[in-house]
Amino acid sequence: MKLRKENRNGEPNPPSPERRGCAAYSEKGDRVVQIKNTPEIMNGDLGTIDEIIDDDGVYTFKITFDDKQVEYDVKDMQNVELELLHYGS
Repeated sequence: MKLRKENRNGEPNPPSPERRGCAAYSEKGDRVVQIKNTPEIMNGDLGTIDEIIDDDGVYTFKITFDDKQVEYDVKDMQNVELELLHYGS
């Protein structure tokens, strides 16, 4: 997976020590793909990060898959990767 080195404004986007893997480089509006089944979301489902909440270094990611919004913490973000390919319309 090629990670984004700059944010959408062209500024450096260093990984946060509190946010690792996909969570370190994710931004609001990014498309993600679920890579592991969970009780709510199936492997291969595509979603969009709606919001990233920073509560004194404790991050929560609100992601919408189809019509279902889930909240993932940094550990849960191990179950998703940034969508780098176009899977269709």
